[in-house]
Amino acid sequence: ERADADAAAGSVAAAAAATGGGVAGEKAARQAATEAAQVSAAGASALQALVNISSVPSVRDELIELSALRRAADAMRSGWLEGRSGFAHWYSMLLANLTTSRAGQEAVCADEAMFRFLFAAFIAKPRPPPRDGYEDPLGFLGKVFCNACALESGRRLLAGGEQGASLVAALSAELADRGRRADVVAILRNLCLDTECHAAVIGADAFSQMPRFLYPWDRVDAAHRAQLPEALAVALARDGAALTGDVAVRFASATCLVGLCRSSAGLEHLRARGAAEVLRAWHAEEKDEDTRLGLDAAMQALASTDGEVPSGTGDSVRLAGDGDISEQPVEVAVGDAPPRIGPGPLPSRDASAAAGGDEEVTDLFAGIEDCDIKR
Repeated sequence: ERADADAAAGSVAAAAAATGGGVAGEKAARQAATEAAQVSAAGASALQALVNISSVPSVRDELIELSALRRAADAMRSGWLEGRSGFAHWYSMLLANLTTSRAGQEAVCADEAMFRFLFAAFIAKPRPPPRDGYEDPLGFLGKVFCNACALESGRRLLAGGEQGASLVAALSAELADRGRRADVVAILRNLCLDTECHAAVIGADAFSQMPRFLYPWDRVDAAHRAQLPEALAVALARDGAALTGDVAVRFASATCLVGLCRSSAGLEHLRARGAAEVLRAWHAEEKDEDTRLGLDAAMQALASTDGEVPSGTGDSVRLAGDGDISEQPVEVAVGDAPPRIGPGPLPSRDASAAAGGDEEVTDLFAGIEDCDIKR
């Protein structure tokens, strides 16, 4: 934080010196600019190091005990209020790493002011400009909320109260961004699996944002398109729609629908929004077995005619490696089990790479270790 502030002050000093004119002014401007660049590089290097070491569980836990999560969020907020966001991407990565543990999730959920600021930063427009090769510096905050919403307290902060529907609506709007879509769908998945959050999800009309990347418009005949609600059909014809090739997004979206089918209000909402036709067309194109299981469960629930939630809705959906949040996260073995609310940890090193293999490391921040900072 000091480096960021000092770098900003140095840049201002360089600009002021340059306006003085003359040889002395130019020399002072160059010196101030050089010092600002050095301070900025030092701050970036420190944050990169924190991002790297925070991926080590034991170090991450130590950092959480030292209130690193709150300090990082406070530093990010201080810079934001002063118009500085040069290190926002590093702060976002650090926060995402720190919230992969239950202690980190609890820490961010325990501070409502922090939670609200981070969410406001995530959905803010315009976004900070790209930097250091990252097109969306604040995109990593999506993983923070995915992790936080693994806890009931996190879901209540986001989807509870009078503002719940408006917050979920703002979140759902981010589905239009392909870079953020996977994290946003994962957050919605956790909300949809909690029937206490259904009022906010329904009030936000989150499902209406999904057909754009779930409905194979060009592969559906006119007769079936006519079964969509008129407003949705007009929007899809105008903006276009296609089934995304991202399996993770499709699987999480299917789980969202299974979750909504677990309440009468959710079922009624999906029926009114043309979900039956969306799922029919999607199911015809879906190749992933686990996703098809989710679609089967949702379609069966939507087809019921007694107005009640069918018993066992979603019980046949198979989840592999999902997290069951109770007292501690645990692994769920591959097999038949209902969807469970779980965290969204960052990618980790491949088992083969960890054993010394030649495969590429899939850690999201692996490249940071090799960054050369020019001084």
